[in-house]
Amino acid sequence: MVDDLALVHRFDQRGSGRSRSDGPFDVESFVADLDVLRGHWGHEQWVVAGHSWGANLALFYALAHPRETLAVIYICGTGLSWGWQENALAIRTARLTEAERAELEQIGSELATGDTSRQDGFLRLVWSTDFADRVSASVLDSTPLYDYPRNERVFNEASHSYKKKLDAGVRDEVAALAMPVLVIHGAHDTDPDRAQEVAQLAPHGLWVPLHNAAHSPWLEEPEVMRGHMRAFLRSLAA
Repeated sequence: MVDDLALVHRFDQRGSGRSRSDGPFDVESFVADLDVLRGHWGHEQWVVAGHSWGANLALFYALAHPRETLAVIYICGTGLSWGWQENALAIRTARLTEAERAELEQIGSELATGDTSRQDGFLRLVWSTDFADRVSASVLDSTPLYDYPRNERVFNEASHSYKKKLDAGVRDEVAALAMPVLVIHGAHDTDPDRAQEVAQLAPHGLWVPLHNAAHSPWLEEPEVMRGHMRAFLRSLAA
């Protein structure tokens, strides 16, 4: 969406994808890894961007390295406090039919016993609820859902550290950020107010709701999202 305007780096977080699974798997290590990459690529400053958990990781990086952060792009992040999971699950489950909920429960039981033969079916059902219009979720049928298996140790340790970071409180730090923060969020995603708080607290926060999207806005409203991101990056260079 923006690689003709800026050099774009994407990476596999430690313990994920093609990266090594050496611990620790905590917020501090993930942030430190990002800054090592910044130095490796030779950038004095850069814009950090992320989606969902990655949005909060980008924000945590900016809090730890404000001088190195030119701006933050916070896409469908889950906010500044723990506890969104129960409400998110309820909203997503309501988007499934009764038969789909039964299938999801059955496959979940199989996964709990170590049987991953229907893992793609499980993911397809779960991720289809990330769309405001489930017809749009057909895009999931054209791409592999899970190139690399999820590492439960990484997930559990990272979640524990993530909760600990939020429980300690970061609102005062966000309110002191000097750089621009673009917050993009699907209006049909779970708990938009959580993400909007980030834009409201940040002194130079910009709130952009995408009215026909949920948790996958680059798939649901790509042109609208592209336009907002490009305008934001151009404003940094003005």
